[in-house]
Amino acid sequence: MITAVFFAETSGEQTNWSGFLLDGHADLDEAGRDILCAAVSALAQTVLMGLTEVVKLPTKWDRDEGYLSVRLDPGSVGDAGANVLLETVYLALEDLAKQYPDRLGIRISYSNGRGR
Repeated sequence: MITAVFFAETSGEQTNWSGFLLDGHADLDEAGRDILCAAVSALAQTVLMGLTEVVKLPTKWDRDEGYLSVRLDPGSVGDAGANVLLETVYLALEDLAKQYPDRLGIRISYSNGRGR
């Protein structure tokens, strides 16, 4: 199962995204043929490139087999471009999790303890 955790802070009604963590494999098919792993990977790599190459924000990331951690520099949390990118990938993964609930779990970890 792939576990997706998104990190966020709240300020009033505003959600400010600060990063995400993906860990695991969907195990729908063999490596290289798993459509869910491919979709999750493509979305994650796209948003990482958007943050670092398009919006050009300082971003710490770590990648390994079945693992990707992406965190914005604390001074970049709340950036409008980052919020759009991270909210978009969250919604895309949330949609995939509805289609594959036993293969992809997603949650938000709020710095103030609030959950969604």
